[in-house]
Amino acid sequence: MNKHINFIILSALVLSCNVDTGSSSNDRSDVAEEIRSAIGDAYKGPIIILDDVEITYTPDSGKLYNNENRPDIDESKTSPGEEITELDLDLYPPGPYSIELFGILPDLAFYNPWEKNWKRISEYYKHEEHKVLLIISSAGWCGPCQKEAAELVEKYDEYHEDGLEITYTLMQSFELQDYIFVNPDQEEDDMFFMEQWKEIPFYYGGDKAIQYPLYADPGQAIKKYIFSGYGIPFVILITTKDMGIRFIGQGYAPSLLENKILLTLYSDVPDLPFEQ
Repeated sequence: MNKHINFIILSALVLSCNVDTGSSSNDRSDVAEEIRSAIGDAYKGPIIILDDVEITYTPDSGKLYNNENRPDIDESKTSPGEEITELDLDLYPPGPYSIELFGILPDLAFYNPWEKNWKRISEYYKHEEHKVLLIISSAGWCGPCQKEAAELVEKYDEYHEDGLEITYTLMQSFELQDYIFVNPDQEEDDMFFMEQWKEIPFYYGGDKAIQYPLYADPGQAIKKYIFSGYGIPFVILITTKDMGIRFIGQGYAPSLLENKILLTLYSDVPDLPFEQ
């Protein structure tokens, strides 16, 4: 069994059994050291490719948080019974939309399990406080995703007041292909996973739980725009003044990501799309 698979199994077991918001910092430090000793540098790779992964729905699909009730479909309902309307193009840049460098981001939507509603990316368009939006697609079992999620706590604290916002999304739990919020009967377990995920930084030497926004992505909102598969963590950096994509990254590359955040946040970048 290779080192990466060992990490997946170990992280799933430790995190699901030992997360305790009331534990002391020394206890968390000891656990973190045990994990690091066991996994070594496994979190650095490889990039996880999700090319052929699909969700299989039960026949009773009307009760699921699935592609048929995503907010880009008119007159659909979320599980809490909230009606979601179509996108008002007066409140969002016109297409064509794509997930590619210097393209205009589609109006994606992600599920907020704490508030039981959907967060639409269009809510950030021309936001007065959020100049740059960082969107990350990830999964709980993914080692690089865990490491990046932990390090983003510090980056969020450092750049949030200057205009950085984060939308961190999770498709699966600590178990491979265990899609979260796909079945309301498993909502309690899915919520337990999301609460665990907030504690991830403590297992990488951090002293603070995740404060930036976390969402579930039961419909794989990004994947339908990617035709050749994508690696996670999958990173999209956009400017909210035009919803233009300024950087796309796959895998764990903290120095490169911070560099792109700095360039985008503190530079007067031209509006997108570029004139032809």
